Amino acid sequence: MSDLGPMIAGGQNSAPATPAAIRQLVEAQAAMLVAVATGGPRIEDVNAEYQDRRALLERGLRRLGIEPPFPWRDMWAWYGHWSQRLGSYASRRCFIAELAAPVLDRLDELEAGAVIDDPGRPDPAAAWAQLEARLTALKGELAGDSTQDDCKTWGVVRGRS
Repeated sequence: MSDLGPMIAGGQNSAPATPAAIRQLVEAQAAMLVAVATGGPRIEDVNAEYQDRRALLERGLRRLGIEPPFPWRDMWAWYGHWSQRLGSYASRRCFIAELAAPVLDRLDELEAGAVIDDPGRPDPAAAWAQLEARLTALKGELAGDSTQDDCKTWGVVRGRS
C-alpha cells in the first residue's frame, strides 16, 4: 500500500485536512480506477489501497459537504460496473473523468477562496421578521388609501422612501 499519511492530518485514520489534500486523493483514486479498468494492476494487488483511500476520501469530502464521486465499495464492485456497462478503455476513462470533474471543480473553488461568505449577512430569522414587519406596515398604508388616485401614486411616492 502507498503512503497516504503525508496527504492527511493526524495520520492514517484522519480526514484529509485541506481541499488540496483531498484533490490529491480524488486524482489518485480516479487514476487507480482507470488503471485497473484499462489493463493495469490486478484488482487483488490494489483493492486494499482503494478501500483505505475511499474511507479517507469519504470523510474528507463529507466534511466539506461534497458527495464522494466514486460509489464502489471496492474494486470488485467497480469491475462489475465497467465490465457490464463500459465496453472500451476510452469509455472507462471518460466515465471516471465525468464522475471526478464536479468534485474537482468544487475543490478548486474552495482552494481559490471562491466560497461566498457574507459576514454582514443578518440572521435569517431576524431578516424574515424584519420583512414581515415591513410588509405588514405597507399593507396598513395601502389599506388607508381611499381613492383610486391614492392607490395609483402609492408605489411612486412610498416606493422611493
